[in-house]
Amino acid sequence: MLRIARVSVPIFVSIGSICVTAPAIAQQGPDTSWTPNVARPAYTGAGPRVGIDEAHRNFHTATGNYRPFAELLRRDGYRVSASTQPFTRVSLSAYDVLVIANARGGDDAETVANPAFTAEERAALREWVRGGGSLLLIADHAPFGAAAEALGMEFGVGMLDSVAAALRAGGRRDTSVVAVQMRPVAPASFSSAAGRAQGVALPFGAGRVVVLGEAAMLSAQVVEIPGRETIHMGMNVPGTDDRQFALNVMHWLSRLF
Repeated sequence: MLRIARVSVPIFVSIGSICVTAPAIAQQGPDTSWTPNVARPAYTGAGPRVGIDEAHRNFHTATGNYRPFAELLRRDGYRVSASTQPFTRVSLSAYDVLVIANARGGDDAETVANPAFTAEERAALREWVRGGGSLLLIADHAPFGAAAEALGMEFGVGMLDSVAAALRAGGRRDTSVVAVQMRPVAPASFSSAAGRAQGVALPFGAGRVVVLGEAAMLSAQVVEIPGRETIHMGMNVPGTDDRQFALNVMHWLSRLF
């Protein structure tokens, strides 16, 4: 189990999904041909209740881009449903684990990076986790980091409204990773990603929190670009351990270990 003290842990976000504010030149969606395989389900009875947030303009939902993730959890014995209500003490009591993936603060380029959660929702979620709930909070490339930043800080986790990239030096790909600022009101700027993380796991009161800076690896998606080969992202990419990583994260949050 990874234990991290409650300090501000900066998260840099990566290029895991197609930017929602870009022109619609590509079609991105769940890979409905991919079937998750769970040989030995973790839960064979009434498993933990998992809510996947759909109340905050989420780019990933249980019936959309996170459909493969939801199906994987069901095959592992979890009881999965969409969380469609604002966060309150009452609404959160319906779940053992809450998943929030790429929430947005608005529907257009002017508002998408606004805080996605009200102060009342953040307080309710903080106290729910402190009392024993488990939270999986995911925010990848800009503008998702900005929309979830205030919520992350409730648990001592800072976020950057950025993307991650590897620089090329002398025609070769440099081994260093940098955070690339992608703010629409200013030119892109580069800064080192040293000391930052793509994921953290920490206890919070009686609860548990996992924060990830990448969303696609917990799903199985396809991107159709006219005139080009179909791109696969996440658990449907051969040779990856994304499926097992997703299960490991959920098993820790649901206290299997």
